Amino acid sequence: MARSQKKTGSGVRNPRRNKRGGLFGFKTFVLLVLLAGAAAVVFYVRSGGSLKVLDRVLPPALRLETPVEQQRSWEADIFFSDMDSDLLIAEKRTLAWDRDPEKRAAALLRELLRGPSGAAVRTTPETALLRSVSIASDGTAQADFSAQLSGAHPGGSSSEVLTVYSIVNTLALNIDAIKKVQILIEGRPADTIAGHVDCRQPFEPSIKIIK
Repeated sequence: MARSQKKTGSGVRNPRRNKRGGLFGFKTFVLLVLLAGAAAVVFYVRSGGSLKVLDRVLPPALRLETPVEQQRSWEADIFFSDMDSDLLIAEKRTLAWDRDPEKRAAALLRELLRGPSGAAVRTTPETALLRSVSIASDGTAQADFSAQLSGAHPGGSSSEVLTVYSIVNTLALNIDAIKKVQILIEGRPADTIAGHVDCRQPFEPSIKIIK
C-alpha cells in the first residue's frame, strides 16, 4: 500500500492569491496603457499637433470629436448655377447648428433662396418663399415653396433643371437623413415648375450636374 505523503505548508499553493495577483497585474497593465496614451496626446498637442488630425487615426471609441449637442455651427454646400455652363456650383456657407435635421434643411433652403454671394447665378426667383420642410422616415424630404417658385420662374428647360437640382442637391448632399426630395408648391406636389421637368415624383440627388 502506498504511503500518503504529507504536504508541507510551504508547498501548498493558494489559488485565490494567484487569481488576485493576476487580476491586479492586468489592471495595472491597462492603467499604464491609458496613462501612456494620455501622455502621448498631451505631447502631440503641445508639439503643435492638431486634435482634428489626431482624431483621424484614433479608433472611434477614443476620438475627441465635439459632441453633437455642443456643436455650434456647420459648413454646408449651397448649389447655384454656374455663369459659364448649364451646371451647378457650390458655395460654402457656415450655418448655425441644430440637432433637428428638418430645421437644418429649412436653413439650407433659406440660404438657397437668399441667392449667391459669389460668382454664381441664382436658381430660384427672388420672390419665392419657403413654407416648410419635412423629412419622412424613408428619407424623402418634402420642400414646400410659395407659388412664386413657379409663377415668377424665368422659364427654359435648362433653367428649370438647375432649379430642381439646386433644391435637391442642397438638401440631400448636406443632410444624410435625406435620400430624395419632393418639391411642393403651396402644399401640393408640383406637376412642374416651368413646364419642362416632371416634378410629380421625388428626385434623387445628382452629382453629374455639378461642375
